[in-house]
Amino acid sequence: MIRVATTLEYLHWCFRDNPIIELRHQLGGRWQSTWHDDPESLYRAAQQRCRQGNLFISQQHIPRAPQGPLKNADVDRYSRLLFDFDPVRKPGTASTDAELAASLDRALSVKKYLTLCGWPIPAIAMSGNGYHLVYRCTLLATPIAAKKLSTLYRGLAERYSDELVNFDIAVRNPGRIGTLYGSIKRKGTPTAERPHRQSQISIPSSWPQVPAKRVNSVVELLARKEQQTTTKPTFSSQERKPLMGAGDYASLDVVSWFQSRGMYVTAGPENMHFVRCPWSESHSTPSPENGSDVVIFESDGSWPGFHCKHANCANRNIRDVIQLLGDADQFCTRVFEGGKIHG
Repeated sequence: MIRVATTLEYLHWCFRDNPIIELRHQLGGRWQSTWHDDPESLYRAAQQRCRQGNLFISQQHIPRAPQGPLKNADVDRYSRLLFDFDPVRKPGTASTDAELAASLDRALSVKKYLTLCGWPIPAIAMSGNGYHLVYRCTLLATPIAAKKLSTLYRGLAERYSDELVNFDIAVRNPGRIGTLYGSIKRKGTPTAERPHRQSQISIPSSWPQVPAKRVNSVVELLARKEQQTTTKPTFSSQERKPLMGAGDYASLDVVSWFQSRGMYVTAGPENMHFVRCPWSESHSTPSPENGSDVVIFESDGSWPGFHCKHANCANRNIRDVIQLLGDADQFCTRVFEGGKIHG
């Protein structure tokens, strides 16, 4: 059985897996953070702040309260895997009912896929503007785990992001805060079409953890698919040539680069941006005005990303863009230490 939980019930589940939890209150441009070691005290603090702004809580296991807001390095164990499906819309606005329905449909598609892979039934949450799948887990917060989760989130995003719904890969960061379900999500000016909604979460009566071996099996599957994609010829029978450049492309300011070329459209959720494709003239159908069919991703420590949804660009990546445009070095903040050949 699965039912909508009250905020306090949800918090009891959170403290079942985490000894301390941060409550973070956003009010305009100001943030206030408090730490709690029991659900009742956090709930009382949330009640005092819930009439204005937005409320969030930490997601992962922290052995002791840090000084100030939570950072990635403070987490010693993952206790939640959160998958966030955010409808594509104008930044700073709430979702319409149709956009929310598209988000739910996408979340249920991922839930079906992971269930077939042996994962247990997750909690399903409506964040106010999109839908979340929330899985309990216990994974040590190590560099190896971070790399696996990067593969997991990138692989699911590749499958389930499109011009309607974005699968948010940024929520994999251990220090990421999440919605306090039961609170109202206030984004932009509410209208009849785009209202502020009260978030909610439906929790299974038995909410088991995802076994680590089940996480690893999906990671391995997605890694194989990623390898097959990157080793497949992209747009000709010739192999890619090594990149000859002096810039360290992990430091490439991909947003400024596309802006300088007149190919930038608008900011998307988190570190995603909508742009015009360098190969747009070869597309069989024109891009929409909002540019939602072509995205770039800011660097998260590795090279930035590029993805175009048109068939003839399906396997093109940021390396191909760098090779085509030829001036990426001008937008790198560091020199590539290995010389001028990136391989």
